[in-house]
Amino acid sequence: MYGRRIALVSGVLLALVSPLWPTAAPATAASSAVAPTPVALAAAPGSETPGNDTAATATPIQSGARIRGTIEAGDVDYFSFTAPAGATVFATVVTTSSARSQDSALSVIDTDGSTVLEVDNDNGSQAGQSSSIAGTRLATAGTYYLQVRAPLSTNIIDPYDVYLQVRSGASTAEGDDPNDSVQTAMEIDGEVRSGVRSAVPPWGQPDVDFYKLDLKPGDTVFASLDLDPERDGVAWNGRLGFGMFGDDTDTFQTVDDPGNADAIPSEAYVVTVNRSDTFYAQVDSANSAGGGLTATYALSVTVIPAPSVSCRTYAATTTGTIADAGLSLFDIPVSDAARIGRVALDVDLAHPRMADLDAFLRAPNGSAVAIFADFGEQVVAGAQSRMRTTFDDLAASPRWKTAIADTQLQSGTGNLANFAGADGQGTWTLELRDDTAGETGTLNGVELILCPEAADPPTATTIFGADFEAGDQGFTHSGTADSWARGTPATVATGAVAGLDRCASGTSC
Repeated sequence: MYGRRIALVSGVLLALVSPLWPTAAPATAASSAVAPTPVALAAAPGSETPGNDTAATATPIQSGARIRGTIEAGDVDYFSFTAPAGATVFATVVTTSSARSQDSALSVIDTDGSTVLEVDNDNGSQAGQSSSIAGTRLATAGTYYLQVRAPLSTNIIDPYDVYLQVRSGASTAEGDDPNDSVQTAMEIDGEVRSGVRSAVPPWGQPDVDFYKLDLKPGDTVFASLDLDPERDGVAWNGRLGFGMFGDDTDTFQTVDDPGNADAIPSEAYVVTVNRSDTFYAQVDSANSAGGGLTATYALSVTVIPAPSVSCRTYAATTTGTIADAGLSLFDIPVSDAARIGRVALDVDLAHPRMADLDAFLRAPNGSAVAIFADFGEQVVAGAQSRMRTTFDDLAASPRWKTAIADTQLQSGTGNLANFAGADGQGTWTLELRDDTAGETGTLNGVELILCPEAADPPTATTIFGADFEAGDQGFTHSGTADSWARGTPATVATGAVAGLDRCASGTSC
C-alpha cells in the first residue's frame, strides 16, 4: 500500500504515500518534472476494527503481521488468530509512540475466548512498561485470541502496535558449531532457534550467540526471545540485541527487561531498517557470569517486508553548514500537484553533539511538524555524530536508543500525518535549530518523498438508503436520554423534539 525510495541519498526526503498518483492537471509548467519511482517505506500496519472489546468481535490478525490500535479508558482490545496443534505464540505490544500511558498488559487466550493461557505486564522494552510474550504453547488446533489492555483501566494508550508470530514444528538447535561471532553467525529464517547460553565449558564463561538474516530498506523486524522454553519455572535474565547500526555500523541495540514481574520472562525488539545488508540478532546476558545448563532460550525473528510503491522524491536545493546556536533553513521545492497521503522525511547530517539539534518540517501552507529534538547523547567525544535516518509515522518505533543511523523511525515529537490531505506543491523547508553554542554541523543531504492520497472513485456507490418515513429499517431505540428516534421526524416547524430544521425527503418535513 505504501512505499519508499530504495537507496539512501544525500538530501532531505519528504514522502507522500498512496497506491497511485491521481490524474490531475499540472498546476505549473514544471509539473511532473520528477518521475515516480519505487520506494521502500515500512509496510503500513493493519487497523483494529471498531468494537473489538470481546472475543466474539475480535479483530482478525495474521501470523507475521502487526496491527495499530488505541486503548481508551476502560477499553479492552481482542485479536483472533488460528493456529495448529502444538504451535507456539510470540507476541509483543509496542507503546513507545504513545504520548499518554505506555503501560500495557498482553494475554494469550484459549479457544473458549475466556481462559487465559499466559499474561504479561512489563516484559517489553519499547517502552519499559510494555508487554512481551514468547513461547506460549497451544495444545489444540483452533482459533485463539490476544487481549491488549491497560493495567490501570483509566489509562489511555494512543497508539500501540501489536505484533504476532505463530510458529509450528520443532525448533532448530544451535548445535555444536560455534556461533559466538558475527563471522560464524547461524542463519535464522522463518524458524525458531533454540540454544543455551555458555553452551561450551567451562560454564560461566561469557558467551554470545549470533544469528543472521538479510534485510532490505523498509523491512520491519520483530525479534522475540523466550527465556523459559521448557515452561519448567527455571528462567534466567537473558538479553536480546539487534544490529548493526551506528556511525561505523558496529553497534547493537539491546533490550534487557529484568523479568521480575512474572515467572516466564521474555524479550522483544522491533525496528524498521534503512539499508540493504546482513543484520544480526544476538543472545547473551548483561551478567557475564550468568549462564549454565538451565540458561536455555528460543528465538524467533519475523520480517515484515517493505512493499514497493511508486512515489516521487524531491531534494533540497542546498546543503551544507548547520549554524552554531542558530537557525538553518533548507528549501525543498516541489513542482508536482497532488494531495498528500503519507509523508516521510529522510535526513543525512553530521553533528558532534547531536542533542543540540531540533528539526521541523514546514509545508508550503505554513504548517510545521516537529521531527526530532534533543536526539542523541549530550557529549562530544565518543558519541554518535551521524544521522542517516528516515522519519515515517508508520515505521516500527520512535527513537528510543542512541543508535540512530540506518533506521526508519517515527518522529516521536510530531505527527507527519498532520500533512495528509494538503496540496504538496510548493516550497517545503527543513528547519534545523542548534540550541546550544559550541559546535557546528553539516547537512549532507535532505530529500522529500511525496506519495499522494488515493484518488476518489469515479462514481459513488450507495451502500444503504432509507427514508425516515419508511420505518425503523431494523434499527432499535431505547432510553430516555436520547433526543431522537428513527421514524417520522419532528422538526422545528412541527413542534420539534429532535431540533431538526429540515429533512431530506418525506411529507412531514
